[in-house]
Amino acid sequence: MTLFDPPELRSERLALTPIQACDALVVQRVFVDDPRVTQFVAWNPLTDSLLAQRFVEREARAWQDGEDCRGWLARLSDSGEVVGFIIARRHHDRSAEFSYVVTRAHWNRGYATEIVRTLLARAGQDRSLLQVWAVCDAENVASRRVLEKAGMSFDRLLPRHQKHNVAAEPRDCIRFTLHLDERRRPA
Repeated sequence: MTLFDPPELRSERLALTPIQACDALVVQRVFVDDPRVTQFVAWNPLTDSLLAQRFVEREARAWQDGEDCRGWLARLSDSGEVVGFIIARRHHDRSAEFSYVVTRAHWNRGYATEIVRTLLARAGQDRSLLQVWAVCDAENVASRRVLEKAGMSFDRLLPRHQKHNVAAEPRDCIRFTLHLDERRRPA
């Protein structure tokens, strides 16, 4: 098993499925039209339907082409309602990084933690990976809590690391890491 294969991930309440070209409308509606959802992300907001369509087409191609960066939509298992998405990137140093977004309607219900834990569980099954990491804005307390609850640890402060949608200048970020080789050691 690898980080990306098999492509679908499941948790208690969620199904994470590869982002497809047909997902543009839902991506725009739940992530683009609410600036609070994307205030701390480093990518430019998808401000219209054309940009949303390009985004989902690029993600769908990444799955088809077997690229090292791929994304999943997180849907409620019982209704199919989209609650978020997560994108992971494998690196050549045997690490992977990820970023995620959850719709505001689903904040404070544990979905972000569940999405992250689901990805980390899959990463733990990929014996080629040694660590998984994520970066969040230093002032994004909610994301810091999610990463900690998911089992990741503070790694380091990254001064003026990324330009986010909340400011024109690069902002301080925090890197959280999970060392998979330590989790795999027998007790």
